[in-house]
Amino acid sequence: MIRKTTTYFIALAALLCSCSDFLERSAQNLVIPTTCSDYTEILQGEGYFDDLLQYGVWLDLMTDDMEMFTPMQDNALPYTLNRYRYVYQWRDELEIPDEGFDDELFGYLYSQVLLANTCLDALPHIEGTDEEKDILRGQALFHRAYAYLLLANLYAVPYDQATPDTECVPLKTDPTPSMQPYYRATFGKVYAFIENDIKEGLALLKGKNTGNYYYIGYDAMLFVAMREALYTENFDAAIEYASEILNDNDKLFDITDRTTAVAPGEEAYSSKYDNFFQPANPELVFVYTGNNSIRDISSLILSGNSLEQTFTVSRTIDNNLVDCYDYDTLTHVGDHRMPYWFIMPHRPTKYTYYLEGNYYPLKYNTYDNLYRHSAFRTAEAYVTLAEAYARKASPDYGKALDYVNRLRKYRLDSQAYVELNPADFASSDAIVQFIWDERRRELCFEELHRWIDLRRTTRPEIIHPYGKTSGYYKLEKDDGAYTLNFPSDERLINPQNANARPLRQMLPYENN
Repeated sequence: MIRKTTTYFIALAALLCSCSDFLERSAQNLVIPTTCSDYTEILQGEGYFDDLLQYGVWLDLMTDDMEMFTPMQDNALPYTLNRYRYVYQWRDELEIPDEGFDDELFGYLYSQVLLANTCLDALPHIEGTDEEKDILRGQALFHRAYAYLLLANLYAVPYDQATPDTECVPLKTDPTPSMQPYYRATFGKVYAFIENDIKEGLALLKGKNTGNYYYIGYDAMLFVAMREALYTENFDAAIEYASEILNDNDKLFDITDRTTAVAPGEEAYSSKYDNFFQPANPELVFVYTGNNSIRDISSLILSGNSLEQTFTVSRTIDNNLVDCYDYDTLTHVGDHRMPYWFIMPHRPTKYTYYLEGNYYPLKYNTYDNLYRHSAFRTAEAYVTLAEAYARKASPDYGKALDYVNRLRKYRLDSQAYVELNPADFASSDAIVQFIWDERRRELCFEELHRWIDLRRTTRPEIIHPYGKTSGYYKLEKDDGAYTLNFPSDERLINPQNANARPLRQMLPYENN
């Protein structure tokens, strides 16, 4: 955690003194990195967004994919979840003094930027072949571009509400710590910076052998490029990048015969685990965020006592996630993402937390030593192509639905699958909405997709219940709370960096 007496932009001031198991203090001095291999090891050990979900999983609580589950009567959330209540309520101040929740995501993302800047600054002075230096530079540019893309889509207003001169987020381009104030750069400067890093990174990494899908390579940078193009509604570019991804790997994991996943702890041997994120999944392109993270989606769902309130997968609110999937639990006909990606309510002999409709998302198994929390995978390219073709200036709805159909063939069994055509929809808007829903079904609880997708599309009204009788909270359409404020520690040091968020109170159910 970044301490309250420091600015987030000097988070890596001691980086070269703290990299785990690499730079060790000797009796005389510090071991100083001097080669590309040294800095590559630093990048892999301290970077690679390995803790992204640990610091950002709470964003799921602001979406329509989550709600509060109250099995019997209103009572206080347990401490481990109570710390997130202001997040769930979209309050003007999310951080609760002395109650454990701090927005550490902002500082973490800037630590990835500063790590990248450290490697980039060192490159002219270290030993290594030209190819080694190209790979290190490309991987560092990936870090910087991806971190700034996330920062801009969380801590600045949505892209379609901005002009090139609208304030975005601060740009830090060198590794030198400073206590000077950091001012926000404009949208024009931030996105030009991201695009330059992407283009240079692609040129450096293309054709290079960077290793298997645990390492940043050309294909991983293509995903950052595809997302940046989609987020900025540059649909032709999104099509170009997504098509290149599929030209290299268009495989999908056929789950149409899966009717259940293995829940954590239900099996003793990893050979019996059958979960979506597994080495046999052919659609994994770049995988990251693994065993080092202590917080993921499972940490937001109580797993000890079904009588207590907890957060869970939404199933009662309007536009809830559970109802997005059409699956019959008796005949096992329908969308197999539901039984394979969620532990559904049942009565196991050992556990109680699946009862009373308390769904539990499960694309990976924390008991499996091979599991990873996050991955860039080909299915995202399919839904991106579908959206881009449907929303471009001259839309091609037939081609858009073709990509949706290709994905759904690997998700719905043959009894449920029906090929979709433009004539099946009442309007072009209905086609776009269906594609957005398909993206939600496919990418739920991976990375930070849902919150960013809500921000960049319709920014809908969302209702979050708060107990059976207490009341509810409402996020209005186009609400100012769709933009995060800078963390309180950052505002203390740089008070000019702040985003206004509306005050919010609980509403009685009779007003709903």
